[in-house]
Amino acid sequence: MIELHYRPNHAYSEELLDNIDRMVLAVKRVNADESSFPSEKLPLFVEGDSVYSSPADIRSFLDELNNQLTVERTVSGDSCYINPTTGEKC
Repeated sequence: MIELHYRPNHAYSEELLDNIDRMVLAVKRVNADESSFPSEKLPLFVEGDSVYSSPADIRSFLDELNNQLTVERTVSGDSCYINPTTGEKC
C-alpha cells in the first residue's frame, strides 16, 4: 500500500493530501508523530521499497499514478459482461 508520511499544518503536506483526495486514491496517511522518518524529511511517499521525497520525485510519482488510474478507470468503465441468468451480453 502507498503511504504518505506528512506533517500536520504544513502547506506542502496539505497540498499533497488534497491531491490524493482529488485522485480518489487509497493511501495510508502517516502523520509525523507516527512516522519512522524524521519530521524535517516530510512529506514523502513510500511504495514498497521506494521512497519519493523530493518535490520533483513526488510530482513524477503522482503523475505516473494519475496516468495509471486514468487508464484503469477507462478500461473498467468500458467493460462488458454476460448476464449469468439470461446469457445476454451488455
